[in-house]
Amino acid sequence: MALLDSGIGGWSFLTKIEEKYPQHTYLYYADQKNSPYGNKSFSELEAITHNWISLFKEQEIDLLILACNTLTASFKATFQRHLNVPVYGTTDGLIEDSIGEENLVLLATVSTVKSSWYNKIFPNKNLFSVGSTWLAATIEKKFSLTKTELDMLKLEVENIVSNNWESMILGCTHYPLIKNQLELIWPNKQFIDPAETIVEKLSDYLMCSCVDSNIIMYTTGDASLLEKQVRSFFNEKKQKKISSAKIRQTEGGLIR
Repeated sequence: MALLDSGIGGWSFLTKIEEKYPQHTYLYYADQKNSPYGNKSFSELEAITHNWISLFKEQEIDLLILACNTLTASFKATFQRHLNVPVYGTTDGLIEDSIGEENLVLLATVSTVKSSWYNKIFPNKNLFSVGSTWLAATIEKKFSLTKTELDMLKLEVENIVSNNWESMILGCTHYPLIKNQLELIWPNKQFIDPAETIVEKLSDYLMCSCVDSNIIMYTTGDASLLEKQVRSFFNEKKQKKISSAKIRQTEGGLIR
């Protein structure tokens, strides 16, 4: 199974899926050279999408998870149209009926907000969208926010919806990585992590036991940086299952 994100944000999906279905080989692709996706234009993202489609056509994958809200919102149908394997996006497990009638905040990237993807998922909810230009890139670098950054984020959200909300959708896969910090600045609020909703939807594909059980990390960026991030994020037991490699990027696309 393959997972694709602009960086390490998709680890919020990988960890939950691998915990539920440990006896599988997971290929994780981090496009760190082009991170973050959320600030890029549609045409830039379209070119990136077709580069990844070309690479995945050459790989022996049986399932693709777009562990990126930006790609899910604008290009999931494109991936599915060109690949002969099931393609899941970050929002596939979200159900409108599971969320109450309260004000709902979407914290996402600018591209995801502009796509209005979540408005289509929750057409009957009072949805307030907050598009951040800096949050995903900051988490990519250091897994956490300083007090000043937390204060800035709090101000950005409350300038749009004040404190008059009950639930927040973490609409970028980087954001669950700081969920504990969000709970500190917004106690008594509910945070919806789409990674937690998609696990059961994969049961038809991942129930079988496989001989191999490992995780291979690929990056278009600095392989040594990715290895450092792996050591910082995963415990020693999990690190033993993880190997990493570099993907080269050329004018014609991506080469593993």
